[in-house]
Amino acid sequence: MLTLTTPLEETRAYKELVAIGEKKGKKEGKKEGKKEGEKKGKKKTQIEIVTRMLKNGFELNTICELTGISLEEIKKEKLR
Repeated sequence: MLTLTTPLEETRAYKELVAIGEKKGKKEGKKEGKKEGEKKGKKKTQIEIVTRMLKNGFELNTICELTGISLEEIKKEKLR
């Protein structure tokens, strides 16, 4: 039977595995953050375009067709 004299958390192998896991987690987190940021930026740009189109008298159906944004979303923006 194997008995540990050093707690697992203090072993070199454990610390190396934790470091690898943290590095991988940070990398994945950055990747997800970048995707989310790009998505928010795209959405903000679309809203700005819709706002300008509304101010310039474009019809709602035309805005939907040109932007790909739903009529509901455009109506929400129109009410702001």
